[in-house]
Amino acid sequence: MTGHVLGVPSERFTEATVAGVVDAAQASPGMAAASWKLGVSAGEQSRSLPSALVAGFREVPTQISGTFTGVYSLITNPNTGGVLGPNGVSGPVGIVRITNAVARSGWLNLITWMATLSVALGVFNLLPIPFLDGGRFVFIAIEALRRRRVRPQLEMAVHYAGLMVLLTFVIVVTIHDIQGNQ
Repeated sequence: MTGHVLGVPSERFTEATVAGVVDAAQASPGMAAASWKLGVSAGEQSRSLPSALVAGFREVPTQISGTFTGVYSLITNPNTGGVLGPNGVSGPVGIVRITNAVARSGWLNLITWMATLSVALGVFNLLPIPFLDGGRFVFIAIEALRRRRVRPQLEMAVHYAGLMVLLTFVIVVTIHDIQGNQ
């Protein structure tokens, strides 16, 4: 295994042995838990361009599944610390900080991070939250089931409320990012 000290990409290690560590998704309080973090990878294999493209396309479902699993774990697993915990969500400030750290660790890590971020944002946009595309899809499904259109004023009000909740969440997460990383 290779990696680096979290937040200090210049301090790298190539071998580490730790006993009694379990997957963070199955850990309970008091257990030593580990999870994959940016900057720690299982090593890279050299591939041809076609092979790399195929591997990249195969990785997309894994990333999508990982995004859903991560969100589910944030909500249901107290060991993650919750949405605003140490392994929780990041707002624009946190994303810039992470991107900066990843960019310093090499272009391959940066490309991987950009792909991961793109998939996560795409999945988030498809969640059935009013104002997002997934929320619009819910209204389309309701209209298809009812076989008539939802009143445009009602749909607009629901999307507006969703926008306000989403903006409030972004502000809270951004404040948390700033306060937690000073």
